[in-house]
Amino acid sequence: LPSFAPVPPPSRGKIDRLFFVTTIRKAQMSAGLFGKVISEIGGPPKCAVKLYGIEYETIGVSGEQANASAAFFVPQAPCEAPFSLVGYAHGTNPVKEQLITDPKTTSAKWTAPDQSPIVVAAIFAAHGYAVAATDYLGLGLSTYPYHPYLHAASEASAVIDSMRAARTAAKKLHVHLSGKVFLAGHSQGG
Repeated sequence: LPSFAPVPPPSRGKIDRLFFVTTIRKAQMSAGLFGKVISEIGGPPKCAVKLYGIEYETIGVSGEQANASAAFFVPQAPCEAPFSLVGYAHGTNPVKEQLITDPKTTSAKWTAPDQSPIVVAAIFAAHGYAVAATDYLGLGLSTYPYHPYLHAASEASAVIDSMRAARTAAKKLHVHLSGKVFLAGHSQGG
């Protein structure tokens, strides 16, 4: 019988790519509908936010190796480290092209980009919390062949692994985390 090498276990939360996206200034978070939502829910933003993208390793619905993408929102001065880490699980998004890592993304299927996940994550970050927000399997930059909608186990593992990746990113970016962890989500992410 032929001998097969064992398949290595997935490296859950391992970063495949970390990249800077943009800085969201306090003035941007205070203007228009974006600012109205942030200010009404969390009060006026206390600090600007740097947004990074992360492509990371996770597991699929059968425990197989998979990848996903996430946004890592990092508070800037005058917010002071150490920052608590929030794992944010956004609501239903049926459009693969709308990335939580890119506030400008849009799709021909929709008339405007769905910015609500970015706004909600920015609320936390603008008030001094670092935020890891996943796109889930099959969405964003994930190459998973489909999005397992309302599959609780894979949604949970994608969020947990995005938080693992965010911790590694924090070390690479010299962002000091406090060790405190919070989870937030709504709709599908609830």
